[in-house]
Amino acid sequence: PSLSHARAIHKFLVELHAQTTGFEVVVHCSQGVSRSAAVASWAAEKFGIPLLDSAGQGLEEANPRLLRLLRGLP
Repeated sequence: PSLSHARAIHKFLVELHAQTTGFEVVVHCSQGVSRSAAVASWAAEKFGIPLLDSAGQGLEEANPRLLRLLRGLP
């Protein structure tokens, strides 16, 4: 994932969170493992929301590069 991908994810979720009193987000990528785990982990941290892992995959597979890029954005 590139910085532009991280910025697009960040922008989308920050705008969604700012405009809504409550929302649910399903995060999925092409394989549904590392990038989606990174986005879900970051969103839970950023917005202080519970992370519901209905697939039981956990966050062990979170893509470290994408997680680092997202955490570095304001």
